[in-house]
Amino acid sequence: MLSMKNGLFHFSTFCGCAAKLNSGELQSILKKLPHPSHRDVLVGFNTHDDAGVYKVSTHMAIVSTVDINTPMVNDGYVFGQIAAANSISDIYAMGARPITCLNIAGFPEELDKNIIEEIFKGAMSKIAEAGIQFIGGHTIKNGQPVYGLAVNGIIDPDKIWKNDGAESKDVLILTKPVGAGVLFSARKMNVLEEKDIEECIQSAVLLNKSAYEVFTHYTIHGATDITGFGLLGHMYEMASAANKTFIVNHTSVPVFKQSVDMYKKGIKTSITSANLDGVKEYTKITAVIDESFMKVMADPQTNGGLLVSLPKAEAEDCIRDLHSRDLKRAAIIGYVDDFTDKNLIIT
Repeated sequence: MLSMKNGLFHFSTFCGCAAKLNSGELQSILKKLPHPSHRDVLVGFNTHDDAGVYKVSTHMAIVSTVDINTPMVNDGYVFGQIAAANSISDIYAMGARPITCLNIAGFPEELDKNIIEEIFKGAMSKIAEAGIQFIGGHTIKNGQPVYGLAVNGIIDPDKIWKNDGAESKDVLILTKPVGAGVLFSARKMNVLEEKDIEECIQSAVLLNKSAYEVFTHYTIHGATDITGFGLLGHMYEMASAANKTFIVNHTSVPVFKQSVDMYKKGIKTSITSANLDGVKEYTKITAVIDESFMKVMADPQTNGGLLVSLPKAEAEDCIRDLHSRDLKRAAIIGYVDDFTDKNLIIT
């Protein structure tokens, strides 16, 4: 096991997707950029989807995404696994099959080259598990370690899962627990031991491939994956894009053990407060909910679960299939309604 002094934590400032820029600040920049207008661009950055989609023929489109992360764990191999799985997840969230990828990496010159090798090995294990062809990449010197992938996938243009398709009376399914961000922060601060976050790590290294494969057998109206903006942030993106209201029962949301307690103890991530502030205007809370639990719902995830909306009649069978694929904590967390005065209602 790497020590804190010679491992990745020694060089890192942020943990995983907690390194994301503030959503509001990012949107103010993106609004000033020209939006893609080509007829074959089926999904561009203006809809806040998980990947871009370009149509190349009647029956095929290319799905493209890029993701990069700072270390959320001290171990190089595990960091590589999580960062790669997180990058690939965007392709699954669009309903596509990933086919090729490129490395994107930056490392301090002082970082032990054996750790860099372990990062690449961990990533390659997940690339191989996903059945993707690794075809190159680019590496630079950087003040803190960063690693990720640019991934391409393919999909039938008529079968894209976009984030704006949720329909009234749909049910919302989340495939993984939330609360990983604060646990990674607590581990970095030595508040928790490695064994305390084992469930969290196992979830983070788990490809969203099984969930994607299950969902291909169901009528998916809208989909996304839960990453840096937290469950609340990504739910808001889906609800607002569809002009709907998502009604979520907070007691149904799966959370990692000790994540609420960490927030109660004052442990935090660099982006949780900004995530909460970003959705406050669009959220109504109708139950008595502990402030720390709301922070967990805004907690940044790295390779978090998929969130989908699908017809109520299919929900129970879908949950049963997810559980049979070892996604034991997948859960129905709410439903979709016609838009009222808020995009999110937390009960």
